[in-house]
Amino acid sequence: MTLVRVSQIVACAALASLTLLMSGCVGRSEYNAKEQELKKQNEKLSRIMQKVEQLRAELDVAEIASEDGEQVRKDAEAKIKTLEQENAALKIQADKLSQVEPEIAQLRTDLDAAKLAAEKAEQAKQDSEARIQTLEREIAALKEKQAPEPEN
Repeated sequence: MTLVRVSQIVACAALASLTLLMSGCVGRSEYNAKEQELKKQNEKLSRIMQKVEQLRAELDVAEIASEDGEQVRKDAEAKIKTLEQENAALKIQADKLSQVEPEIAQLRTDLDAAKLAAEKAEQAKQDSEARIQTLEREIAALKEKQAPEPEN
């Protein structure tokens, strides 16, 4: 029963009791019984109104919680969407990296070969410099032997 309906019933009962009282058709004991019934109905109405107010308060709390839950859901959906986009971008990058890996391996091989060639060239340079020094000493020694001896 709605609050308005209960109020209407109580008002009708009160009006009926008052009408019977004024018409004088009712005895005192009947009047007291009706008055007692009316009081019980008023008490019942008060309890019902308190319960309705309590339920309204609970509904307000539930609505706020529902709105908060909805916001949490929306935030979570936005985060999921962002993470899905980030995941897609990372997959593209991973695909590109996997395509470049053979080229990177070849470049590493070429670099290792270039380092080896540079080491060999450095060794050849050092060997050449040592050979040049040896030859220069030999030439100097030969020149010394071929040089005319000074006359005394």
